[in-house]
Amino acid sequence: MGLTVTWQPNAWRGNYPHLSSEDAPIWTKYLSTRGATWDEYAYDVAVGGQECPPDVPDDTMRQAWRFCTAKRIDVLARRRGARAIIEVRYQAGVSAVGALLVYKQLLTEDSPSLDPTHLLLLTDSIAPDTARAAQQLGIEVYRL
Repeated sequence: MGLTVTWQPNAWRGNYPHLSSEDAPIWTKYLSTRGATWDEYAYDVAVGGQECPPDVPDDTMRQAWRFCTAKRIDVLARRRGARAIIEVRYQAGVSAVGALLVYKQLLTEDSPSLDPTHLLLLTDSIAPDTARAAQQLGIEVYRL
């Protein structure tokens, strides 16, 4: 899929697509405390997706199909040579850890130049064993 990413400066505040009403306050808190860690952010980044059935000849419809079936990264971040996938999750569990691992693979397939150097999980709470497993898998966990 042709990856489309719209970068916003780290000082930008606005509507964060794809963040639930429970997740958005966690993201806002992160921005106010650590937002300057990264230079730019991109929101609701589509990766992966399924191929359209072969009987659909219209290229626009084929692209729309793939976009609608894609997974959505909450936030991509970048600074100089570093890039991060950020999952924002209220009461994070194992599905948040799994999502980050899948997003990393799909992003690398879709756009190798954006291969992430960091995986971050932002949450208000997470079980200690889940946090420990995430960290062993290379995911940085921030409780906010």
